[in-house]
Amino acid sequence: RDASYSRHAYQGATLFVSHRWECSDEPDPTGVQIRSVQRHLQDHPEIDVVWFDYWCMPQKPRTAEEERDFDRMLGNIAMAYLGSSVLILLDLSYMSRFWTQYEAWCSMQSAGPDGLHAAQASMRRSTVMSIHNAVDTSLAEELINMWKSRDVNAAYDFLSRPDV
Repeated sequence: RDASYSRHAYQGATLFVSHRWECSDEPDPTGVQIRSVQRHLQDHPEIDVVWFDYWCMPQKPRTAEEERDFDRMLGNIAMAYLGSSVLILLDLSYMSRFWTQYEAWCSMQSAGPDGLHAAQASMRRSTVMSIHNAVDTSLAEELINMWKSRDVNAAYDFLSRPDV
């Protein structure tokens, strides 16, 4: 794989947004997520590129070529979350979704020649922004505590459970 991810070469200039879809055909019907991304960008002018799945991956209905592109992107998504800055848009439902949890875990890992390891606090690439009903909760701290020190096996075990 591309070693630039393990060096976090894309951290800072590239932002990946980890969020849940609020509806099956539209991730952000009220605009809360896009406004949160905009606020984050105002505070981080060093960001040149924003990756948001709905904007960047072909959505249904897809042509055969778009389906191949989608599958290729999905198969490599962990690399992006391992090497870039990540904005986590946290709401109450985020905690029960496989993909969002996986993205959060990846954003708190450090990749090196000997595999993945929990990133030290100063090396984490994620920023958690609470939205909707999670604003006045300690959910952000719970999310970080849940993933900050889990190794690959512990993450696999957790993500394999039926409530995720």
